[in-house]
Order: sequence, then structure tokens, then C-alpha cells
Amino acid sequence: MSLFEKVKDRVLECPLRGKKFLPLDALDEMITTEAVKANLRKRTRWLNSGLPGKIVQQTRKIFAILVLMKESPFINDFLALFEEGLRDEHLPLKTRKEDDSVLVSESGREFHSFRHWNPFKVNAFLEKQWIVQAPVFDLEGNHIVLDPECALPLLENFKQIGGGQASAVYKAVLHKNHQRFATQGTEVPVAVKMLNCLGEKEVESFNQERDNLERVQKLHHEHLIKHITICQGKPHSFVLFPLAEGGALSDFWKNEDSRPRNTELFSWSFRQMLGLSSALQALHELNCRHGDLKPDNILNFKNGHGEDVLVVADLGVSKIHAVATDLRKDPTRTTATTRAYESPEVFESDSEDLPRRRRFDIWSIGCIFLEFSIWLLYDNKAISCFERNREAPDHSFYKRTEGGRAIVHPKVSEAMEAVREDPRCKGGTALEDLINLIDKHLLQIKAESRYSAQQLHDRLQAIVQGAADDPSYLFRQVDPHPTTPVVFQRSESLSGQGTRIIGDTSAL
Repeated sequence: MSLFEKVKDRVLECPLRGKKFLPLDALDEMITTEAVKANLRKRTRWLNSGLPGKIVQQTRKIFAILVLMKESPFINDFLALFEEGLRDEHLPLKTRKEDDSVLVSESGREFHSFRHWNPFKVNAFLEKQWIVQAPVFDLEGNHIVLDPECALPLLENFKQIGGGQASAVYKAVLHKNHQRFATQGTEVPVAVKMLNCLGEKEVESFNQERDNLERVQKLHHEHLIKHITICQGKPHSFVLFPLAEGGALSDFWKNEDSRPRNTELFSWSFRQMLGLSSALQALHELNCRHGDLKPDNILNFKNGHGEDVLVVADLGVSKIHAVATDLRKDPTRTTATTRAYESPEVFESDSEDLPRRRRFDIWSIGCIFLEFSIWLLYDNKAISCFERNREAPDHSFYKRTEGGRAIVHPKVSEAMEAVREDPRCKGGTALEDLINLIDKHLLQIKAESRYSAQQLHDRLQAIVQGAADDPSYLFRQVDPHPTTPVVFQRSESLSGQGTRIIGDTSAL
């Protein structure tokens, strides 16, 4: 098998861009000192003994380009380029505006040896060079300008997991030799957000998202999403994120429904709520608000110790930021899902006042913490039934009276009271203090009556510290467990028969 055939067999295709790339490990394995020496000996009578080693060290990619061009017969052309000083570090090259027979690097260095090539061969070089230009990523969140011909080093096993009108999100695998942040030789699962960048407004939206991603990245907050890299290009730009293998908080509630409701789970849950409030505080101090907090936008990652960590993602609604929009699993989610957690003043004319906008998030986090509490005491079915018992289509945590005035939804008030009355909650527990916090300081109709993110964090910190000092403070052990309250069971109105309760009323 010829060197051309060996190299060609190792070329892969990026599933998102349809562009080809030669992985770095293949480049190292194929373009060796021995391979270069054998190829050069076929084409020239003389050979400096040190030349093959220098080629491998300094121009391995350029040599591979010529191999892919089937240009071994013109190896003297390569030697001319080498002597002129062309090295891998000068790639990619482009034609000089004044003279397209001269190629120039991004730094402006010119290479005149290409004058002796015919135009077809020059174009072939410019085309094939992108096969060896697939980027290598780290965790610095770097911004890369991606040429339309350059591949992302992704493997074929990918699928769409989310999306919107101007973007799509894919689960993909990053090639093991094009990343520096995981175990060496490990293929890394990632979430890739692909954004349309053709129109002026789309480019402006991407630029805003890029700027705010970079701002959030600098916070280095454990409970805020961090991107791997931003790749700007046309017709699409891309943002790569670590993949939340644990899914979203909503997935956690579903998948971990059978876990024992013990001290360990309650303690972890309260610590995560504290972490989420800390993330919210960090955003607000950055003059940002999230704007679309909900369980689907809180992702579950594993930290370095293998522990579950909840992370705020999908900051896509705010004008200040737009992080990983639709990094959730179900691409069929509708606006109604978002509306459920929106605060009652969202459509008011003065809703653009910044302090008020920050308090939008406080309402939303209150909704999430209430559902978290319901899950801890009962199960995921209780959350679903609680949602159904609030009016469709929005299932909001508030409702408007006939006069247009917003009030806390009666079912929400009923739910908070039901949790308070649960014997596992009553009597000065952390769970009771949490419900009182939600009721009195988070789910308040008037935005100015709600806690700030810092006040929320400080109160939760006191609760978590109290639980650390005395774990029995978390909740009361009760045997047998009480039945599920009616508000957390599904109700259906039957014509002529009043209301029937449908759902599991057995103990946990």
C-alpha cells in the first residue's frame, strides 16, 4: 500500500460540516522519518541524512498535504518550499491579493516558490491544507475563527438533542487527539451548539452570545456552565460545551426517583440549591440575569470526585447573555414549558428595569426549589401532577384574576401548605425553613418584595450550615411515610360526577 493510500485511509469526515480531517495521531503514525526517507529516496539521488528528521519535526503537515495531492513526483517542489522557510506553523496559507501565484501566511510572510506551480496545483494545495488543520481544544474557552473549509474534529456518532429557530444542539464525540483536557487518548463526549450566522442579525446575536459566554467563563463558578471553545464561521458558528451525561435536573428527578429519601440525599439537595443560588448571585453581580431558569436548564455534571453537581446553563433569553440555548435533551419542548417558570411581571411595560429583571430569576428559582422539595418528599409523579393541576397551557405558578391582577396560583399555595403539614417537614426542619423562604421571600407577586440573590444565598447558607452542624435538622424521620397530598395527585373533572383523583396515593 502506498503512503498516499495509507494516509487517505485515515482521513475522517466531520459529521456537522461535511469537511475532512486527518487526526493528529494518524499524522504522527503515517508521516514518520522512515516514510519521509523512503519517499525522498525515490525522487532524488542525494539526501542529507538529517533532512527527513527535520521534515518530520517542522513540516510534517506540509508533507502530508503533498502526499494527499499525490505530489510525490514533485518532491523537489517540496524541497524548494522547505529551503524557502515554509513550516507547519505558517499554515494555513492564502493567495496574495496582488499576485495569486504567491501564497502568504496569516502573519504576512510570503512564499514565492509557488510561482513555479501551475494554478491547479496551487488550488489543490490550498484545498488539501485544511485536512491537517482541525483544531485542538482545551478548557480555556478560546475563540477560534473557523474557515468554511476547516473541519471540527468530531466523530460520526452524534445526534441532535435540542434546538431552536436559529440554532441546533448535538451530542457528539470529540476526537481523542484533538483535546487537552481529558485523559490522554480518551474520546470526549461534548454538546455542540450550531448557530446560523448568515444574516446580519444572526451574526450580531452570535457576537452577543460570544461576548457573554466569555464574561461568564471568567467567573470560574462551579455551578455555572463553562464552554470548551467558540468557533466562529459561516454559514454556521459553533459553541462546544462539556456534555452533561446526567442530563438536566428534570432528568435527575425522573432517573433517581427510586433513591432512598435519606439524610445523604437531603443534604446533597440542599447543598446544590445553595450552589445554584450562589451561581445566580454571581450572575447578578455581573449585571446579568438568566431569564429562563427552569429544571431543563439546570444540568447535572460529575465533578472530579464523581459527585453530582448541578450547573446553571441555557442563559439564552437575557439581553446580557445567551449561553447554551436549548442544551436540553428534548427538542420538542415548547414555549409553554418556559412560561411555567416566568414571573408575573414579565409582560409589564417597565420590565426592562434592571433590578426588576434580576428579580425575575428569584421567582423562577423559587418555583424550581418548590418542585425540588416536592420531589424530595414524594416523587417525580407528584411534580407532574402538580403541573397538570395548574391551568394549561402555561401551567404558571401564578394566575390572573378577572380584573387582571396577578396572584400566586391557589394550587401553589395549597402545595406549600401541604408540604408544611407533612410530618417530615413540620417542627423546625430545614425543609420547613426552605418552604417558608420560598413562600415569604421568593414567590412574591411584587418583584421588590422578593429577596435579592445575595439574600437568598445568605439564608440558604445558614440553613445548610445548620444541617451540617445537626443532620437531624434536615427533615424528620417518619414511619410509615404519609400518603401523597391531593394537590400532588392528578385530578380530572368527569361530567356529572364531580372531580375524581387519579394517581398513586400509596406511601413512598
